[in-house]
Amino acid sequence: MAWNLWNEGKSIDLIDPSMYYNSMGTVEIMRCINVGLLCVQEHPEDRPTMASVLFMLGNREASLPKPRSPGFMAGSASCLTESSSKDEELHSANHATLTIIVGR
Repeated sequence: MAWNLWNEGKSIDLIDPSMYYNSMGTVEIMRCINVGLLCVQEHPEDRPTMASVLFMLGNREASLPKPRSPGFMAGSASCLTESSSKDEELHSANHATLTIIVGR
């Protein structure tokens, strides 16, 4: 959703109206959204380093590149499941394996 609104030039719709306390706050929020979208770009080599993120967020004068499409987008798709072949599920197009490390 954030990417779609950004791409359509409607990223202001991502901000809660109660946060429009001043125009400078809105500019800073938009900057954070821009940096956030840079961090989830599809290709890892296009994503900024943490040092770059800190620089971009800490320096208002630093120019920000335009983000490219994210590496994942949630959406709806029809999936066949074992329990019912006619159910539709919402899911992400990504596959991930999570490992939880527990100390002794």
